[in-house]
Amino acid sequence: MTKDKDEKAVIRARMVRTGESYAAARAQLARGGDDVTHADVPAAAAANRGSLTTTAAAGRAVGQAAGGKSAWHLVLALRSVGGVSGRVLGWLGFPADVKASPVDPDGRAVASLQAALWAAAELKGPESPVDTGMLLRGAVDVLDPSEVPEEHAELATRLRGADLVGLCDAARRDLGPEDDDRIKPGQAGIFGRFTDRARAGIVLAQEEARTFDHDYIGTEHLLLGLLKEGGDVAFHVLAGRGVELAAMRDRVLQVIGRGEESPGGHIPFTPRSKKLLELALTTALDLGHPHVGTEHLLLALVDEGEGVAAQLLREVGCTADVVRTDVLAMLPER
Repeated sequence: MTKDKDEKAVIRARMVRTGESYAAARAQLARGGDDVTHADVPAAAAANRGSLTTTAAAGRAVGQAAGGKSAWHLVLALRSVGGVSGRVLGWLGFPADVKASPVDPDGRAVASLQAALWAAAELKGPESPVDTGMLLRGAVDVLDPSEVPEEHAELATRLRGADLVGLCDAARRDLGPEDDDRIKPGQAGIFGRFTDRARAGIVLAQEEARTFDHDYIGTEHLLLGLLKEGGDVAFHVLAGRGVELAAMRDRVLQVIGRGEESPGGHIPFTPRSKKLLELALTTALDLGHPHVGTEHLLLALVDEGEGVAAQLLREVGCTADVVRTDVLAMLPER
């Protein structure tokens, strides 16, 4: 096995043990601060198996993938169970009966499947289950090309190049009210109203917090997450005003500084950030919008006015009035 493959397996092992994102686990390994080895993987996977709440369709996919124990086997299982992933993979040309032979259930394979489950868990709200769309995105995030059989290489390339956030959003809109992959309103909590892109921005905010070794998610991290998301209304509004991710990261480092050590596991929101998420929902409802998008998060950041993000945005001319004008001008084009 090559050094690169060994490194990926150790990264996955850390993800299983700590619940960190792939990027955060890789960064920790690069700093030389991790002691995970391949021997840790089976025990860690066993300890975490079954700890995720899923929709019925997502649960079936996990059960089917357990026979192969790799992220690619999870992708193929997600094609057959219907729901969000079934629609998306069908649109991408995956045959309904596509299958792959099981792999040897060694530590690396187990870690691959478990890392996909942890990656999916980062995309959900605290009260909501994981659906098949989140599982699909989690599997693609951690997929190692060496797991993909040669006959499936073209499918894998097509999948990695797809806009899974947009496709999953479209598939969720297609689901009927009785579909067993639908997240019911009572299960979703506040994040149930957030679009996939808004949730992605929040997940990326957590990654940004880890990058700075911060043990909290503040408004500054939410701003960085919206910039890193890179494709929705908030990003385009900020880019149109000349706000760039690299420059804003530098300002955060200057204003806040770096933490003392990398946080492990879940990183909590600050009280101000929690209120901001609630304000984003209120903003969406005030505008007559049923879902919270990245634009509502951005409006909440500038309307709240007191957080680090609002201060940094004012420095570059992005006042509440300017941002609101730009957002409202862009919304009809969505």
